Amino acid sequence: MNTALRLLWSVLTWAVSILALNVLLPALERRQVLTLTGPAVAFMVGALLLWAGWIYWRQVPAARGIGGRIVYFIAYLTVMALLGLMAVWAAFWINVLIYGL
Repeated sequence: MNTALRLLWSVLTWAVSILALNVLLPALERRQVLTLTGPAVAFMVGALLLWAGWIYWRQVPAARGIGGRIVYFIAYLTVMALLGLMAVWAAFWINVLIYGL
């Protein structure tokens, strides 16, 4: 498997995990199995950010100069932010379909 495909799979897995967490955790909270408090949510966000950092560190190819590294970093942050927003948006609409407004 080449580098681009590994990066794509890692990023898509990260986005799907955001979607799954945003759909499953409110369901557990509604059934009073889990209480989503500030520290619990902060821990999950921190874990997702660490995972995103690990993906960048392990999967994004190195560039020769500092300019190339900056371009890779900005592109990576942009793509991850857009995918994260799309996953949260999709989770919102899935929750609306399940539970209503």
